[in-house]
Amino acid sequence: MTSNKIHENSPNEAIKLMLRFEGNTRDQYYADIAPIKITNIQQKNNILTAVKTFQIPVQLDETQQYLIASLAPLALEQSARTRQELEEIVHEELDFLWRNIATAPDSTLSPGAKRIKVWLREHFNGDINAAQ
Repeated sequence: MTSNKIHENSPNEAIKLMLRFEGNTRDQYYADIAPIKITNIQQKNNILTAVKTFQIPVQLDETQQYLIASLAPLALEQSARTRQELEEIVHEELDFLWRNIATAPDSTLSPGAKRIKVWLREHFNGDINAAQ
């Protein structure tokens, strides 16, 4: 039976073996919990390039059988059943944050959104007008 704890990513543990018990069967698979590396974000008419590649930690919730990516400065927390799905969701969320917060006038943003805007602009190079 799987435990209820979450395995946090560590440099020495990029892949964690998972066991899932359903009835009398046991499925065994590997869950990739290596950090998601962000080098750029492809937008409709623009590419945002990270000033410096950064990583978003990935955790494994064994109880729920989900991978979770979270990045506190952006209030980002996303989950998915597969690594590919999680990476797609994270990129979509970063694109959304750029289009809706990084390009917005400060007068329309809350203090928390302004902090997110500053973080995004410090970490990405991109044409602010092309994101619209």
